[in-house]
This record gives sequence, structure tokens and C-alpha cells, in this order.
Amino acid sequence: MVNMNYGSRYSVILSLYIDQKHWIMRVMLLLLAVVAVACGEEAKNISQAEYEAEVLQWRADRVESLRARDGYLNLSGLFWLQEGANTFGSDSSNSFVFPPQAPAFMGAYYKLGDSVRVEINDEVAALWDGQQVLEMTLTTDSAQEFTSDSLIWYLIKRGDKLGVRLRDLESPALEEFTGFEYFPIDLKWRLPADYHVYDPPKSVIINNILNIEEEHESPGYVTFDIDGKTYSLDIIRNSSGNFMIIADGTSTAETYGGGRYFYIDDPDENGKTIVDFNKAYNPVCAYKLYSTCQLPPPQNVLPIRIPAGEMDYAGTLP
Repeated sequence: MVNMNYGSRYSVILSLYIDQKHWIMRVMLLLLAVVAVACGEEAKNISQAEYEAEVLQWRADRVESLRARDGYLNLSGLFWLQEGANTFGSDSSNSFVFPPQAPAFMGAYYKLGDSVRVEINDEVAALWDGQQVLEMTLTTDSAQEFTSDSLIWYLIKRGDKLGVRLRDLESPALEEFTGFEYFPIDLKWRLPADYHVYDPPKSVIINNILNIEEEHESPGYVTFDIDGKTYSLDIIRNSSGNFMIIADGTSTAETYGGGRYFYIDDPDENGKTIVDFNKAYNPVCAYKLYSTCQLPPPQNVLPIRIPAGEMDYAGTLP
């Protein structure tokens, strides 16, 4: 029988207590590591078959949205207002020449600084909110649209430029559009990412194809790893969510030279989100005229190839 004095027993108890604390700490650290790995592996918790079905559905939904009334395929004109009178109609003598099915002389827009007024000829059946209108002062609100048979048109503003955007619900582009070509769907390009918040949000200058610079709010940026290297992209906040404008090593040669777009979800409680390049898509400028697409800011030009998502569209639609 081992005889231990008080001091020895205390030392043994203290040693066991310390060992227990260390064991508890090791378990806690292990659990934290498991949680971190689980968050990092979130992007992989989907089978290839499930993921392909998801992306194929996303592609189908995108094409359907392009064919919709407010989609891009029916864009048929974009006319920038000059000071004074700007006549419109199908006759070639007008300032703004509308498609052949439109009346020859429909009326005129009158611009005085930032003020725009439209006058429509008596014999033209142009409706606004279901009512025939002959004269109106306008705002840059696409809900304030005129319709005449298959045509829809409304005022827009880009920087300090005011213009009239025209849609034709019978545009030939709706028939001529053949769909997009894509890189193969690859889970490699569905990446776990860390969402870093700018506090306060950062101001980012975005240029467009008209060389008009506009200031946008960036709520943060994402970081992600590709082949052992970390990359980052600034996020632009718009009415639809976290908007990404990027270019990469495929731009111009394989994808549209003006970059591509995609969206990401808000971060989860651990500050994690997903960057999915398989859902990178072309701006409308890649396949259709009459648009004012935004270009990637310098910090969103990736120095590597991203062979995922939509490829460049061959040709230009009417």
C-alpha cells in the first residue's frame, strides 16, 4: 500500500486537473477545427449529378428571363436625347427611327437640361397605363412606359445622359436567338469563400461601355482559393443582391471581352458564402445592341483562366 502525504496527494490531484483541462481544451479545439472544415467543405456537399441538374435549371431560367417582356432579347433601340426637339417614328427623317411597323411620324421629345417632355401626334395610338396620352412630362422610371402595338419605350438615364429605350415584343431576335455555349459544368469552380464586410461600405467607381463612370456601393469583398492561391473580388450591391463583375484569362479569346457577371448569396453566420463561376453569365452587350453594360473594375480582373460559365456569343442579334 502506497502511503502519500497531503502535499503529494494535492500534487497528484492538481496534475490530474491540469491534464483534464488540457484534454478539454484539445477537444474544444478539435471541435472548432471540425466546424471550420465543415464550413469550408460546404461547397462540396452536393453530388456532381445534383449540381449539374441545378446549373442546367439555372441556365433554362436565364434563357426564359431573356425572352420575357422585360428581358433583353426584345431590345430594339437606344436613342440619346439632344437638347431641343427629338422626333421619333419609322420614317428615316426622324431623330429616332423606330421599327417599320411603327407609324411614320409619332411625335417628339423635347429636352431642356434635365427636363424632358414628350408630345405625341393625335393620330398615333400611344398608351400609358392603358390610357392614350398626347403630352407628358417624364421621369427616368421604366414603369412610366409608352406602348403602341408591339412596341414599348421609356426614358432612361446613364450618368448625365438621358435616352429613350425601345423594346419590340415581336423582335426578330426572339426567333434568331440560338442559346449560349458553355464550359463544362465542373464542381471545381463552385468555391467556398469568405465574405469580408467593409465598415462603412466602400465607394467603387464602375465604368460602362459608353465610358460613363458611376459610383456604386461595395458592402464588402470575398476571398477564395484556387489551386492553393488566394484571390479576392469586390462586391457591388444592387437591387438584386450581391453583384459580381469580373474579367479573367478567358476574356476576349473565349468569353466576352467586356467581362462577365454573377451573383453570390449573403454570408452565413460564419461569414461564409459560395462563389460559383459555373453561373457566370454574359452582359447583354455580348449578344445584343442597345445596352449600357458595366465593365469590371481593375481589382476584379483575375490573373488566371476561369473556364466556367457562359462563353462568348457568336455574332450580334438584331
